[in-house]
Amino acid sequence: YRIPSYHTLDLHLDFPFRIGPFQARANFGCLNTLDNKYIIRGQDGAGHNLDTFRGFRGFGRTFFLSFRINF
Repeated sequence: YRIPSYHTLDLHLDFPFRIGPFQARANFGCLNTLDNKYIIRGQDGAGHNLDTFRGFRGFGRTFFLSFRINF
């Protein structure tokens, strides 16, 4: 079984700002923005088809938020 090709789109937004005398930064992101279904890694099975294939599927849409303060 051959793993099909895939593409993912990631979105990252960065907001610099100040908290008093300190520089700060907020980051927001969305990984796999289009929520594509894909296979990360796999192993061909005895039947060389999708039924005997074993593998790991990619995560769906994932969001993250982070803050950083430089002092």
